[in-house]
Amino acid sequence: MASLWRMLPSCVRSRLGLRLMLLLWLVIVLALISTRFVGRGCRKRVFAYRDQLEESTHAVATVLDELGLRFFLCYGSLWGQVHERRNPPWEADAELCVLSEQDDSAADRLQDRLVTALDAAGFSAEQDGRLGRYDVYRTDGTPGLVQIVFFAPDAANKMYRRDGWMHRSHPAVCTGDTADPQLHCFPARLVAAPLERRPFGAHHLPVPWLGFEIQKYLFPNTWFRDYAPIC
Repeated sequence: MASLWRMLPSCVRSRLGLRLMLLLWLVIVLALISTRFVGRGCRKRVFAYRDQLEESTHAVATVLDELGLRFFLCYGSLWGQVHERRNPPWEADAELCVLSEQDDSAADRLQDRLVTALDAAGFSAEQDGRLGRYDVYRTDGTPGLVQIVFFAPDAANKMYRRDGWMHRSHPAVCTGDTADPQLHCFPARLVAAPLERRPFGAHHLPVPWLGFEIQKYLFPNTWFRDYAPIC
């Protein structure tokens, strides 16, 4: 190779050398630019079991349907449905919100039936009374969490308010223009029956009316941001 290089005319060697230097300079510059922007970007990993999580969500929704409960996609799962008809790719959990219309004693009995039905369907459910939700897992160890979040009616103001003692103890009252991240209130009209079912993965699940309008109440300070993971 060295002898072949020496056989080339000096003018050719000069031009080739210059081009090689320019190419090397370009590679270095592109590498620096790439490193700079990748360093600023989001490196949140994609959840590898997205399909299985969506199947688990559908299975939990089937249990809710069989119990005659009114429910819908909410929180992060609703964002995913609105933007790409799936759960967000970076989320390891999905959310279903349930409207609890019963008094406390009837609600307790219904939730006991819910836990029993989930167990029969291959799930285990852990109650979080502070946040008013159940964390539901596959008993076979399939990764992914489905959260069932309960909302109670505030008939006087035609609103729904998130259940759980942390939210119940909040001194504020739900009103038509309430958008408090501690209350998680939203107008009853956004979940008036019957709810439309829209694609979510390979299935169709209920969603609130007016698309992401409910997110303005559940995420009053961030609903307008781009659909992207928080890194």
